[in-house]
Amino acid sequence: MLDDSWTVLPNGTVRNELSLPAVDRSFLHRHLTCAADNNNDPEGLLAARMPVKVTVSVDMNFPPVAVKIELETNGHDEGVLVAGRQTRIECRSAGSRPPAHITWFLDGNRIEGGRTEVVRKMPFILGTATLATVF
Repeated sequence: MLDDSWTVLPNGTVRNELSLPAVDRSFLHRHLTCAADNNNDPEGLLAARMPVKVTVSVDMNFPPVAVKIELETNGHDEGVLVAGRQTRIECRSAGSRPPAHITWFLDGNRIEGGRTEVVRKMPFILGTATLATVF
């Protein structure tokens, strides 16, 4: 039991509010249960009744915790683009829920044509774009 206080509203409904100061990722899929009973029963008529309960499963959204860019090297120096050679560049985003939406920009201008792939065996969301560097 977290709190045994309550408020009776004008319409006779009883309300209890639970305020959680900060929730983190560990709350995902946890179960919160509210139980209502009546222990103000001097004649014992309600003693055999079980509390009425409702339970909810906590669902949450999370921002990405990490983003990383990787270049396909194809034998040349890592992180070096070669003029006239097509290069695959991959952006990996981890930790988001639902999967992050990945958008590519070059000097502040949006690049179209990338694709996003959800890898279900790992906690990564992969976004890939193919660029040809021409100087």
